[in-house]
Amino acid sequence: MTTAPITGTWFDGRSAAGNPVALAIDGTTLAATLADGEARRWALRDVTVAEGFEHAPRMLRLDDEGVIEVTAGTGDLAVALRAAGVQDGPVVRMQRHRYAAVLGLVLCIAVGIFAYDAGLPAAARVAAEHVPPEVEQRIGAQLRDHADDMFLKPSRLPAERTASLDRRFAQLAAQAAPGVTYQVVWRRMYDLHAINAFTLPGGTIVMLDGLTDVASDDALVGVFAHELGHVVHRHTLRQMFQVAGIGGAVGLVFGDASATLTTVAAMVLTVGYSRDMEREADAFAATALKASGIPVEPLAEFLATMQAREDERGQVPQFLSTHPVSSERIDALRRAAGTAASVRPVAPP
Repeated sequence: MTTAPITGTWFDGRSAAGNPVALAIDGTTLAATLADGEARRWALRDVTVAEGFEHAPRMLRLDDEGVIEVTAGTGDLAVALRAAGVQDGPVVRMQRHRYAAVLGLVLCIAVGIFAYDAGLPAAARVAAEHVPPEVEQRIGAQLRDHADDMFLKPSRLPAERTASLDRRFAQLAAQAAPGVTYQVVWRRMYDLHAINAFTLPGGTIVMLDGLTDVASDDALVGVFAHELGHVVHRHTLRQMFQVAGIGGAVGLVFGDASATLTTVAAMVLTVGYSRDMEREADAFAATALKASGIPVEPLAEFLATMQAREDERGQVPQFLSTHPVSSERIDALRRAAGTAASVRPVAPP
């Protein structure tokens, strides 16, 4: 059966100008008659029919011969295509049914939650495991050089003091993580009393001088054990992969939206990963300390001290914090230590 003519515009891909055509479907053939009377025919199996929208042209792609844009009579075209046996794809058919569309939305949300909660962390872990150690160490060295140029300064602690602590760190590492490559570097910031420690890819652990102002030696060993947990689990490299993955996903969702909006959304989504890694590092530290015969309580007391300082300054909202709240960490360490003894903050000097 030959259908009534349908009007459209043929863009042959060789010229920007469109050629008005009258279309008809004759059996399994798409027939087009140009304004000058020339007739063209294509087998329907060679025509890619784009999804139809209520207020948009229907596109018919003709492989290497361009595309025909149907701007009027799209309803007649749809009827003619169905009569010729050309059916819409399953996704297009689902979109026309309310319950199927709702089910599809629910499934998309479920897949997104699973990917965020389990898929991306698992993928980042596998990716990190396949990065050669020498590559990770080069990344860490470059980041350390950048940090030294920007905000870190050489330590002012006496050499014998850091050497004594480094020996204790080495004893714990030999017991808890034999064969794991790490390097401790002591630094300070412009604020001489800045209290922090962090790990770079490749096993570099940066300890700031300010830690020694508020932490006992046993607590410092506990801080080192926590950072060594980051090294053992390759947390920093995994976090880099996860941030990249979240950034790409947020970019797909927000598209050309404000860069600030995209950055904030990515930040909120990635801090959850960071908190999980902190918990994992705390668990490693508790196990390592107990295995080395070092009490866990001094590390918990140090965290209590830091919590008291945070309370004075005002805490960052938990959903924006990269660390679990200190009270949660203290409770976890106390459970790991198997003691219910109260943990009190150490009075700052």
